[in-house]
Amino acid sequence: MSKFKNCFAFDLGSSHIRIFHEGKQKIEVPSEIIQDGKKYDGLIRKGVIAEFNACDIILRENLKKIQKPFLGFITKQFSAIISVSSDNSDVSLRAYRDLMDHAGAREVYMINDCYLTAIGLGIKIEDNTFTIVDFGAGKTSITTVENKKIVKNEILDISFSSLIEQLQTYLSKNYELIISKNTAEQLIIENSTFNAKTAFERTLRIDGLKKSSKESATVSIKSTEITDCLRNELDMLIGRVVRHVENLEANTQNKTLQKGIYISGGASKLNGLKEELSNMVNISSQSYSSAESYLRQGIEIVLRNPSQYTEFMMR
Repeated sequence: MSKFKNCFAFDLGSSHIRIFHEGKQKIEVPSEIIQDGKKYDGLIRKGVIAEFNACDIILRENLKKIQKPFLGFITKQFSAIISVSSDNSDVSLRAYRDLMDHAGAREVYMINDCYLTAIGLGIKIEDNTFTIVDFGAGKTSITTVENKKIVKNEILDISFSSLIEQLQTYLSKNYELIISKNTAEQLIIENSTFNAKTAFERTLRIDGLKKSSKESATVSIKSTEITDCLRNELDMLIGRVVRHVENLEANTQNKTLQKGIYISGGASKLNGLKEELSNMVNISSQSYSSAESYLRQGIEIVLRNPSQYTEFMMR
């Protein structure tokens, strides 16, 4: 269809902004920018544009890297497909449209991220009932789709960012140590485990800054302390997933449990979380089979043939 000529797709996430073109991801940059000596981060918070001007600058700068000028100097307009959260309000969606207009989009189409993840998983949305748990950088969504419609959707404040903040607070309070977000993320991924069968304990030396003096400091802790300080939050996550399934209508619940729920996002980085959740509900085997981002795969599939997915698009 001509309306999708020169089409770009966008995933504006809490941690990274990704731009897709010609069926592939072309750009991935952190969701942050330094302007006039000031650092702006948290540009997208829980699926909502928090810093419009900063997002606009990032998009314009990075689109220039991949757009093909007409006659060598005129940049052609493009159509835009954006991944959006299923809980976005009309005001939030309008902000996405305005952002794309500023960036030079001719037409703007939006698709709920749960549909894109399902497409990336290879699910035929038209004749399937399924539940996806997307553990993101800024929030977790639990979404059930039936007959191509979202029948139940829950948004949790539990996310990779909240786990990072939890660990930073723990080390600051108990060891007077300040660490960066990147250090906290690495510690969580490499040294925590949430399933008894994979449990381990090791002594860690963590470098950071002393809270009182801001001087360099190193502390030693047990790896189990990291798991313990995050345990309550992840137990809450597991409990919410279980209640979500339990509260589905009987027929929908049976179909969901028969196929198993799908796990997407950063949960794959958390050692033992999926195994722990599988003790409570059936998990689809696809949740274990790929380290790839199903959302990214879904965006790339849609971008290769957007006219096939127009029924899932919003204007």
